[in-house]
Amino acid sequence: MKNSSTSSTLCKPHSSPTEGAAQPADIRRTRASSTGLHHLPSPDELDLAGQNPWGVVGTKILAKALSVDRALLNVWHYRTILPPPMPRKWFRTNTLVFRVDHILAWLGDTREPHEIWRPHLRKIYGDQTNDLSGDEVCRLTAHLVDLLGRGSATPEGINWKDWGFNEYVLSLASTAGVMR
Repeated sequence: MKNSSTSSTLCKPHSSPTEGAAQPADIRRTRASSTGLHHLPSPDELDLAGQNPWGVVGTKILAKALSVDRALLNVWHYRTILPPPMPRKWFRTNTLVFRVDHILAWLGDTREPHEIWRPHLRKIYGDQTNDLSGDEVCRLTAHLVDLLGRGSATPEGINWKDWGFNEYVLSLASTAGVMR
């Protein structure tokens, strides 16, 4: 079952689960005033253990990539410094899970999700992805993830519920047109 309010909330890279909480488009601009944020890598420097840009990561991988303690990620989450995680009800684990493209946007990547995904899709499908619109790239990505199954989007420590994975695929398909 598709919950349109859930999908549309997920597609907005900086929407906050806390009403009225503001978050900068580039968290690195707040480095001078926030403890720990001045060491964050740029989007190009971020190494998320080979995860695709449409994939997901948990706090273990994210903490390693950002060179911070996992407990600090929880503090940042409760202070709404991190981008909003994916809904916990989608998973069987009790960890925060984030879409990679949302993390990249949080670190200052200004590209639309389909612009981030296209180079990786080109490695799979070749140059035929060059002429696809943003909507088509998003639908192609969702179709690819759906075909490859949960294993393709399940890094260490993440366990999807069946319907949660389906909601994730729907959120990928509906990502096109989201302005950052």
